[in-house]
Amino acid sequence: MPSSVLSSDSMHIGLLAAAAHAAATNSRFCIFYNPRASPSEFVIPLAKYAKALYHT
Repeated sequence: MPSSVLSSDSMHIGLLAAAAHAAATNSRFCIFYNPRASPSEFVIPLAKYAKALYHT
């Protein structure tokens, strides 16, 4: 396998490292999410989240 291909685990570790660094340095970081690449059950539409948050 080419070294340019990252495993899912190593990408998750990199994301956590980026988030930890951003929190430690009080800076921003970006996440680019492609739902077709890996479906995730915890990602919900903003409208559904807002409805649950404000209409309880």
